[in-house]
This record gives sequence, C-alpha cells and structure tokens, in this order.
Amino acid sequence: MATIKDVAALAGVSLSTVSIVANGRAKQRNISQVTQERVLDAMREVGYRPSVAARKLRGGKERRQLTVFWADDFREIMLARFLKGLHAKLEQCGVELDVGVETYRNGELSRVGALCGAPTFDAAIIANASPDDLAFLAEMKPLAPMVLYNRELEGYASVVVDDAEVGAMAAKRAAAWLGGRGDGGRRPVACLRAPAAFEGMLIREEAFCAGLRDAGHEVIDMAVDENSAQGGYKALAGIAPGAVSCLFAPSDAVAMGVLHRCWELGIRVPNDMGVISVGNGAVEYAEHTCPPLTCVSIPMEEMAGHCLELLGDAVGFAPPADEARVRRISARLCVRASM
Repeated sequence: MATIKDVAALAGVSLSTVSIVANGRAKQRNISQVTQERVLDAMREVGYRPSVAARKLRGGKERRQLTVFWADDFREIMLARFLKGLHAKLEQCGVELDVGVETYRNGELSRVGALCGAPTFDAAIIANASPDDLAFLAEMKPLAPMVLYNRELEGYASVVVDDAEVGAMAAKRAAAWLGGRGDGGRRPVACLRAPAAFEGMLIREEAFCAGLRDAGHEVIDMAVDENSAQGGYKALAGIAPGAVSCLFAPSDAVAMGVLHRCWELGIRVPNDMGVISVGNGAVEYAEHTCPPLTCVSIPMEEMAGHCLELLGDAVGFAPPADEARVRRISARLCVRASM
C-alpha cells in the first residue's frame, strides 16, 4: 500500500507539503498550483489514498464515509428527502455507512477544501452543481469515487430525472384538466419562471409551454424573483381573478405562496384557477396545503438509492451489474385537488 513517503519521493517535495495538499490547506499555506498538481498527480500514480475508514472506528468495525455535497440555497429543504432515501436504502440492504453533509455556495464548489486535496471520505455524491461547478469537476481528477445527483458530466456516473418529461407531464395534466372545463380554451395558461439555478428548470418550463401550445392553449410567462413561497406570493400581487385559467410553478414552495395569495385575492383554487407545480419539497406539505397541491414529484428518495448503487463497493454495495453510467429516473404525477 502506497504511503505519504512514496508520494513525497515521486513528487520531489517534503512530507509536510504532501500533508498540506492532502488536507486541502494548500491555498492557505501558499503552496503553488504547480506544486499542488505535482503532488496530486503523484497520489494518483502511486495509488495513495488516506485511510478514512481506519480513522472512523465504531465498535471495532470499520465504517466507510460518504460525504454529500449540497448547495446551501433554496434547495436546502430538499436535502431532508434525499437523506431519507439514503438511509432507507442503507437499512434495506443492511449496509453500515457514515453519512456526512458538506454544504457549499452554488457556483463555488471549487472553494470546498474537502475537494481540493486528498479526500477525507471514501465516496461522495455531488448535488445541485451549477455550470461553473461542473466546469470545475470536469478539470478535477477525483481520487475517490463520485456520483452526480441530477446533473450529467462526462467521466462521472449520474442519477438524473428527465426534465423534459417533468414539463410534459405537467402540460398533459393541465390540458386534460382544462378540457373538462367550459372556459378552458378562452383564458391563457401562466408559466411562472423563477431564476434558473440549472438548465433543467428551463427545459421543464419549455416542455410545459410547448405541450400546452400544441394542445391549442395560449401560454404567457409570469416572472418570479426567487424560488420560494415569498416569490410565488409576490408574483401574483397584480393578478386579477379570472386572468388565467391555470398556472405552472417551478417548485411546490412557489406554489404554496401562490395559494396563499389566491386566498387573499379571493381567487378560488381550483374553481377560478388551477395550480400545478414541480414537486421537489416535503411531500406532506404539498398534501396538506389548501387545497392539496397537484404536482409532478421528483423521486429524490429513489434517486438517492440509485446513487449508492452506482458508488458500488466504495460504500459497501455490490458493483453495478450494468455498465450504464447514467441512470434516468421517471418523475411521478401526483393528482390532488388544486388541478
């Protein structure tokens, strides 16, 4: 087994330099980029990996360490569902694993110390990566197995939802709902557009709009300044009862703000206006809004389990039987009283 001495000898640096780089402190200690690359290349060449499990003994048994990297923005609430899926899969398969979470500012994954040196984990799941984060990952040469959650990048295994399918499912439900109403074809449909945190949001919105237009409905855009309940509430500030037949929200958080504002304005849902959203928050919240919210649910729990399977023996699972590096998981339509 390769040691830190082997790395230092191959890279032509001191043991302390290797230790600094390995622990992700190279920038703070002013280690040049050239030296960092030389050390990391030497680690890869000799096959050096720190013994993470040995540092985490529990009851005399070695436990592997999985780190989930999650953006600390409006998607924080989604983390609870993802972790629930991880733990359910671990319990189902009888696998013992220490799961840690490291948050990062979206677009600044390159500043996370745990990814800048030798890994302090046995495997990792990278979630919610922005285009800048993906560019960083494309240049990085991982020293431990990694899987991307709901993003695709050459060289990485991924578990993704079909974003076009999400928008199309919402459009199909809206068109069917409108078809059962006498005024369904006379008022426009609204697509609420929040700032896109990733390309998939745009794909969902465009697929929704295309599906409704193909069904013969007029679709208008409504701006949402942030992907939150407050954003949805503010988006409807100037809308008059009867202005639109139904609307599509980019998240159930936005839809909850919409429902609150509809109640204040006297817009009855679904009598005056239908509401459908992407279901990416707590399921029980969508079930208990007034009225309960129809949504296209992102199967985060199931996707979390697939991430573990793709990581294979790095986290105590059997290596995947198939060679597919990307698993595409279908969303689910949950029809409730709002549409």
